[in-house]
Amino acid sequence: MDTTRTTSRDLHTYRRLTRLRNQQHLVVAATVMLAALAVTGQTAVTIAGNLPFEPVSGLSILTAVFSLVTPLAVSTAAIATGSATDNPTVRIGLLFIAAFSIVGSISSAAVLPAVLGVTMGGGVSLYGGLTHTDEPVSVRRLLLVGSVLVGTAVSLGGTIGITPGGSHTVGVGATVTAIALLAVELPVDHRSLVGGSIVAAGVVWVSIAAPFAAGATLLVGFGITHLSVVIVALAIGGAVAALLSGIQTRAVIPVAGTGLCLFAGIPATPTTAAALLVGVTVVIHRTALRPQEGSA
Repeated sequence: MDTTRTTSRDLHTYRRLTRLRNQQHLVVAATVMLAALAVTGQTAVTIAGNLPFEPVSGLSILTAVFSLVTPLAVSTAAIATGSATDNPTVRIGLLFIAAFSIVGSISSAAVLPAVLGVTMGGGVSLYGGLTHTDEPVSVRRLLLVGSVLVGTAVSLGGTIGITPGGSHTVGVGATVTAIALLAVELPVDHRSLVGGSIVAAGVVWVSIAAPFAAGATLLVGFGITHLSVVIVALAIGGAVAALLSGIQTRAVIPVAGTGLCLFAGIPATPTTAAALLVGVTVVIHRTALRPQEGSA
């Protein structure tokens, strides 16, 4: 048997698989980043529509565009991420999220199945990212996943009227807690922590200087109510610190996932819930999605 020829063939196959995996990484990075930009744009347009002066020219057109583009972008990111992972549990969950978030955005009559499908898909994908890894399950990751699932289930349950009215505060608190925990899940250095602290202090200052404007922005843009602005500021500061840390290390996928979580707001619709669930799944599953080295 010619071992030299066999080794050469194996090396060639390995390099082809590595190139394919790295191409998938680029697709995931691009689609998740586009989804984050779409969610951010939709949030910005929603806030702009509530400003106390004449609306921006063409705002209604932008609102219609983002209402169409955002569900498609989030679903595309979920499909791309699911296709790139070797974890079948994560893949199935993300495909559920992609399918049912689109269904929920097409027809208001399909909100109930969309809510159930997105919630179930998020639970499956997060469970896969939590358990099917080489790393032991940590307390911080359990808290992150648990907070996201509670926030999504309670908030979406309120949307379709199956959870009590007073439970909305629970959904808001759980979601904000999950966003704050991103700074614990992702590696955050000293400079990023300082930047996040400055942003958190800025949020508190704005809420004191212009309480009505800050409250309206949190309500209209992010669906946050009945929660101390200090807690919200800490969550925003933590997410910003995670963003800055990822930008410094050029970790595009975690940055995009954090952006999805930060600007999706409270998951009161299938689209916002899908954005949050895809973002958290990408963050906790980031190691399996990173590019590989090109040498054997």
